[in-house]
Amino acid sequence: MLFALLTMTLGGCGIIPALVGDTTQAVLTPMSNLAQEASYGLSTVDHSVTTMAQTVSANSTQMARTVNATSANVSNAAYTTGDTTSAYQTATYSPPPLTSDQKAAINKGKTAEQPDLPILPDETLAKLTKDQKGLQNAAQKAALTAPVGETIFWNLDNRSGTVVAKDEHKMGETLCRSFEQSVTIDGVDQKGHGIACRDDTTGHWSLAF
Repeated sequence: MLFALLTMTLGGCGIIPALVGDTTQAVLTPMSNLAQEASYGLSTVDHSVTTMAQTVSANSTQMARTVNATSANVSNAAYTTGDTTSAYQTATYSPPPLTSDQKAAINKGKTAEQPDLPILPDETLAKLTKDQKGLQNAAQKAALTAPVGETIFWNLDNRSGTVVAKDEHKMGETLCRSFEQSVTIDGVDQKGHGIACRDDTTGHWSLAF
C-alpha cells in the first residue's frame, strides 16, 4: 500500500513523467552522436576512396607519359641507327679515273699488235744491241701475263736484263700493272719503272705513265 501510495503521489505530482522524459533524452543523445560518427566515418571513407582514385589516375597518367617518352626514345634510337647505317653504306671506295693522257696512251695500242713497252731510259736503250733490245722487249711482253712478282730474265753477250710485274690494280675499270725493268751493262745495273694498262677491246697493253 505504501508503494501504491507513492506511485499515486509521484504520478500526481508529475515526477514520473519527468523522469521518463529525461531517460528518453539521455538515450537519444548517444544515438544521435553515433549517427554523426557514422556519417563522419562515411565521409572519411568517401574522401579516402576519392583520394585513392585521384592517386591511381595520376599514377596511370605518369606511367602513360613514361611509356610515351620511352617509345619516343626507342624511335629516336632506331632513327639514329638508320642514319648511321645509311651513312656507312654510302661510304664506298671508287678507284680514281684515268686521265686524258693515260687514255690517249692506251688508245695507241688499239689498232696495232702488242707494241713494245720501252720502260728503260732512252740513254740505257741506246747502249743495247738490236738483239738485246729484242730480248728486253720479249721479256716485257711475257711479264704482261706472268704472275705478279715473277721475274723474266734474259742474257746475251755478257749483258743481261730482267722484267717483273710489281703489282696489279685497276684505274677506273681498266686493269693495270706496275713494271720494273733492269739491265746490267758492264757490271752496272740500270733500272726503269712504268705502268701499263690493258685495253679490254683489243687486249693490248700500253704505257700509261
